[in-house]
Amino acid sequence: MILFTRKIGRIELHIQIDEDLYNANLSIFNCIFSTFRKNKAYISDESSMRDSIYIFSTDVTLRNLENESYFIQCNTCDPLWVTELIGILEEWYATTMKCTILHGSCIRLLDKNILLMGARKFGKTTLTGYLALNRNAEYLDDDCVYFFEDEIWGFNMPIAVRKNVDKLPLNNLVCTAYDGENIERMLFRPFDCIDKLSSIEFILFPVYNTENINRAIEIKKGVLFNKIINNVRHSQSISKLFHDVCELSKDIKAFSIWYSTSENAYRIINSIICKEWISEAFC
Repeated sequence: MILFTRKIGRIELHIQIDEDLYNANLSIFNCIFSTFRKNKAYISDESSMRDSIYIFSTDVTLRNLENESYFIQCNTCDPLWVTELIGILEEWYATTMKCTILHGSCIRLLDKNILLMGARKFGKTTLTGYLALNRNAEYLDDDCVYFFEDEIWGFNMPIAVRKNVDKLPLNNLVCTAYDGENIERMLFRPFDCIDKLSSIEFILFPVYNTENINRAIEIKKGVLFNKIINNVRHSQSISKLFHDVCELSKDIKAFSIWYSTSENAYRIINSIICKEWISEAFC
């Protein structure tokens, strides 16, 4: 078995992968677990299993794993296997960390910590990929951002962008995979990654359009709270959720951004950070 470990605050996560499966898909697993430390070991005691997950291929007959919630079987012949693996891991991280998780992307761009949120198919991942791969943004995570012990954590998951959207460096391409809607995506590893942040300085809600609309509108505090709530994927409790969202929305600048190209979005973000935007009220 190949063991990946990562210390996050008071907990330690253990990922154990069948060695043959790992060797056959080296670049994929090294990208998915890039925030972990790799060892060659096997943890078998019951206490460590509570924060461990086991990954095997469908060719392996599983024995001595009484609790099925602790393992994943990967059918690498299925074009959905990478997407499904990432989804299961994100659910397991949420269950293990017991924290507030937002549906969003997080980067550090122009020396500012930025959280991007919004509905699916609004262009959030496409923009994140462009900023991380073409505009030197440091990358925390895409799709899931974890608020744990007063810090913002991520797992540097590969950025899954649709084909023919932006021109991205193919040297950073890890693989292609299909999502749950059977759409082919290209999974990229960003150049520069970070594993956590102490705070968020800007929240952006990007919306891609084909009408050549490029503008930013500042979001009022009351509206911002509700928009964040609408992007919560998981929370340990209502009280913890309320605390985390209040802390996140306090004394922060937030904007809705409409953009027709990722480069235009970058220019808008640059103007926001440099305080050159024309402020408008968001209704």
